[in-house]
Amino acid sequence: MRGTDQVSVPITRPALTVSDKRELGGYQTPPDDGVVVRCRRYVRKQLTCSPSDVRDVVSKRIPILGLLPNYDFRSLLIGDAIAGLTVAILQIPLGMGFALLANIPAICGIYMAFFPVLVYAVLASSQHNSMGAFAVITLMTGKVVNEYATFPEGSPGAPGNATAFLASVNATASAAADMPVTYTPVEVATIVCFMVGVWSVVLGMLSLGSVTVFFNDMLVSGFSTGAAVHVMVSQLKDIFGIKVTPFSGPFKIIYTLSDVISKLPSANVATIVISAVSMFILSVNNEQLKPRLAKVTKIPMPIELIVVIIGTAVSYSINVHETYSVNIVGEIPTGLPMPAMPPFSLAAAVAVDSLVIAIIAYAGSFSLAKIFATKHDYEVDANQELYAMGIGNVISSFFSCAPMAAAIARVLIQDAAGGMTQVAGLVSAFVILWVLLFVGPIFEVLPKACLASIIVVALKEMIMKVFDMIAMWKVSKVDSMLWTVTALAVILIDVDLGLLIGVLVAISVLVVRGQHPKITKLGQLPGTDIYADIGQYKKATEVDGMVILSVEGPLHFANRDNFKAKLFKGSGINPVALKKERMAEAKKNPDYSDDILKQIKYLVLDCQGVDACDAPAAKYLARMHGVYGAVGITLCLASVSDDVMRSLEVTGALATITAGRLFHSVHDAVTLLRADNTPTAEEDIVSQF
Repeated sequence: MRGTDQVSVPITRPALTVSDKRELGGYQTPPDDGVVVRCRRYVRKQLTCSPSDVRDVVSKRIPILGLLPNYDFRSLLIGDAIAGLTVAILQIPLGMGFALLANIPAICGIYMAFFPVLVYAVLASSQHNSMGAFAVITLMTGKVVNEYATFPEGSPGAPGNATAFLASVNATASAAADMPVTYTPVEVATIVCFMVGVWSVVLGMLSLGSVTVFFNDMLVSGFSTGAAVHVMVSQLKDIFGIKVTPFSGPFKIIYTLSDVISKLPSANVATIVISAVSMFILSVNNEQLKPRLAKVTKIPMPIELIVVIIGTAVSYSINVHETYSVNIVGEIPTGLPMPAMPPFSLAAAVAVDSLVIAIIAYAGSFSLAKIFATKHDYEVDANQELYAMGIGNVISSFFSCAPMAAAIARVLIQDAAGGMTQVAGLVSAFVILWVLLFVGPIFEVLPKACLASIIVVALKEMIMKVFDMIAMWKVSKVDSMLWTVTALAVILIDVDLGLLIGVLVAISVLVVRGQHPKITKLGQLPGTDIYADIGQYKKATEVDGMVILSVEGPLHFANRDNFKAKLFKGSGINPVALKKERMAEAKKNPDYSDDILKQIKYLVLDCQGVDACDAPAAKYLARMHGVYGAVGITLCLASVSDDVMRSLEVTGALATITAGRLFHSVHDAVTLLRADNTPTAEEDIVSQF
């Protein structure tokens, strides 16, 4: 409603235009240095660094060097040691299970709990991330392995055949020089790991740590749920003890499920019993025991390891592999693998897939790093995280590892167990080293059904993200649509293509939202200098003689027409139509006049929410000033940022929108315009002739 008895609220300082504010504050135009000048300044800075600068750079690139000299052993070591031991215990079963997702031997999952974890702990800026195998990343790696590796029965690369596998990675240099035509699964996984590392380092060198800007929460949630479905379906063969025909391409999940259902009559009963018991134990712990135990201690029960130990003991005691034909992990070698070169001849073929994996691994890992850095009040360096993950993957690729990533389960447990620094990662790595040297063969008779059950139960959290979409539907149907499209695309088409579709949809949403700046009509709250949306605040009243509109969002060449349409609608005045109406009425009645000038003299745009304005949009604002001026309404701007002011200055828009029509705030505009005796826009135009 429009106020009738409005009282002008005085400002404790003089009302200011933008020119007044600049003069008062001694505004200086920032230097417009060219690219060459900026490059010279950067090179000069690098060449004139002092010894302290060198130390700072080294500490920044190798954060552990800055941590250890100041490490408080008394207050931090116990928590880091307990957290490292707890995470290592979790790494064993999950690493073995996730390795099978990549179609490589289970021992590789334990290697992934040592080599990348050790390197990441030295180079990472995050103090809480826990690296190793992760379901989504190993699943995507397994897709590439399926495409380029060969799986003949008993071949060195066949998953589970660890003895032959160890022989393959310890091959002599002369044998490696005579490269065979085919590649083993481990070879494919290692070259993917190497290329993921290379891409991560390149992204870090290009300072593209913000590449995850397009991975909003709903996109990541939808992708995670879709990938979890893929992981769960891939475990059905081990859950039921059946052989499933491998499928690829769109709708492979549907084909796989159809094949699983058709083969259920031939399922292995012993395997089903092992799976059911394992999942029952895991579920009871997660749903009943875990919440109660959390009230007593921060250290969680290592239920996954308990299931592995029970499964191994039962399998060993009754020889389930020979007696009931239950699939087991197979031979696990002791010791560390000899370094072996990845097959670089395959690098170009896996480059694109590796880039996608690198981005996904970094996006998820850095998101977790930011969450826990915020919780514990420290900063993480986005580019340093890329370097840490990249160098870790490059080094690990020479030791039979697939690409690494942080897993939320490990990070949560490390944090809950008291881990505070990267030392927890070092402790975890050395515990895994002990397992590799002495304990590994104990798990040779472990039924694969136990590992599959651990993975399926661990996926519950990802599957439950469907409720994120349901909750978001009430807030933003567009974000819910993004979740749904991404999840369905990942499930029905494929993991990588589904992600691409999700990113394209997310970018499209950003573009569409950028096309429609938000414009709302403001009114003054009684007795204050506050102006609020009259549609939401019942006591807000319009100011006599003017319309005040709030503009939110960037103004650019692509949304000019939408801005004009919303401006006309928001102000309730279409100056183009009004001018035509006046001309038509004037022909009929030379004495015709409307009451618009008696009601509205000023249109004030609150530009506080305008964070950017390109040259075409700045010129368009000047044009709108003329369009409204032609019908006697003066366009004024309030709360204009310095960046937007520079756009107006550079484009010459200030020759049209004069300094007296630019105000420090909306209330400054209202105060000065009420007291303004200068001619209106129409009178300005008339006076020029």
